[in-house]
Amino acid sequence: MQPINKYNRKERIGHLRSRVVIQSYTESVNAFGERAKTWTTTATVWGKVEIMLSQAERESAGQETSLVSAKFTIRKRALNERNRISFNNQLYDIQSISESDCRQYLTIMGKRIKE
Repeated sequence: MQPINKYNRKERIGHLRSRVVIQSYTESVNAFGERAKTWTTTATVWGKVEIMLSQAERESAGQETSLVSAKFTIRKRALNERNRISFNNQLYDIQSISESDCRQYLTIMGKRIKE
């Protein structure tokens, strides 16, 4: 009889070996009374990261650009599409968030931000 494994093979904790920074958007008032838009680090978590380069390249204002997206798998936590992710000094907008079948992990699809 084989032991019961309640975890999905793709979501085992050993695969969560990359540091992922979750950032949230905040607005504050600076010394001049102007609104300052900033991103603050909400959490730094372990995750699995899969970078996906698009096959199709788009032309934008006469320049060819390739789209870079990523799939992040992290342990379940409070998160929404207004947050963003920083990984290896690259920023990613969160496009979608889905929960795993065992309800212990989140799969986040993100698109790289060019700044």
